[in-house]
Amino acid sequence: MYIWPMQYGAFVYQNNSIIPADDANICASNRSFRYGDGCFETLKMVHGTIPLWGLHVQRLWHTLALLQFAIPKHFTEQQLLEQVTKLAAKNKHASLARVRITVYAGNGGVFEFEPRVPSFLIETWQLAVTQNALQENGLVLGMYPHAAKATDVFSALKTNNYLPYVMAAIWAKQHKYNDAIVTNCRGTWADTTITNIGVLTKADEIITVTPQCGAVNGVMQNYLQQQASKAGIVWKNTPLHQGMLADVKEVFLMNSIHGIKWVKQVENSSFTVSESYQLYQKFIQPLWGLT
Repeated sequence: MYIWPMQYGAFVYQNNSIIPADDANICASNRSFRYGDGCFETLKMVHGTIPLWGLHVQRLWHTLALLQFAIPKHFTEQQLLEQVTKLAAKNKHASLARVRITVYAGNGGVFEFEPRVPSFLIETWQLAVTQNALQENGLVLGMYPHAAKATDVFSALKTNNYLPYVMAAIWAKQHKYNDAIVTNCRGTWADTTITNIGVLTKADEIITVTPQCGAVNGVMQNYLQQQASKAGIVWKNTPLHQGMLADVKEVFLMNSIHGIKWVKQVENSSFTVSESYQLYQKFIQPLWGLT
């Protein structure tokens, strides 16, 4: 697996208060703990700001609506951002941090539960400056054989029911891969355990996987596609599968923490890095204030 150095914050935000991390707790009958009833959002903070905050909060609010949470009228996107900023400052992580917002439901069984008012848990980790650079060594990926993602209205969400990805990550570590590709119920690619997937074909077209194929609706992928379109780069959303790799020059992964990670190998197929590096220079570095 690829592990990046992080220092966990001494404090967390839970339900309107910043408290010591060791004091955070949930009830034993919590629905998120029992059933995965909830969602999360992972963000990157750079010099006290959250790049792509608008896309993140748009996805989060959309997810909460689909999961039928009732957001209190007095709780706004701006208030959430303020709490994230305060916590990062309290933990002395504001310069460069990973932020996780976990939203969870109340208590009860499947048919007996409290009103669906969301509870929020926010955590931060200090990132190393190396997280702002494209990695030197390409990743090696395997095809996870033991799960297939659904392609329904919930498959694009970052929910607290993360079991296929957890098991795929364990499998990847056991088989000495950096990460694993999870397929959908039709056998085409969905995503990896923590990223969206893109390829550059020999026809110089970028192809990425959409939520219709079971992929998480990725903030970084959406941002890169928007920027590529403005730059006149051909970017298509179509299903991907292993049989297409003979026509692929590069494979890259996308998420909000790394921006882009380049892939050296998918099982027995090997790839180079050139255009992926140019994408990183053109669109990721300015996003993080590196140019």
